[in-house]
Amino acid sequence: MESSQNDGRRRLPEPDTEHRLEHLLVSHADAPDELTLYPADVAEDEITTTWITAQEGAYVSLREWR
Repeated sequence: MESSQNDGRRRLPEPDTEHRLEHLLVSHADAPDELTLYPADVAEDEITTTWITAQEGAYVSLREWR
């Protein structure tokens, strides 16, 4: 059995390259910008129900987080 410990730290799983996300950034002059994420391979009839939107300030870039 392979241990998930490495010097007392948990090993992160490999990135999932099969499930990519696309994004759309909408800028508003009178409201916070909105970032919408959705699966790259979503079917046309499912796109309106397979997404998530966050307002500016509720998300950070991966580079900034690291």
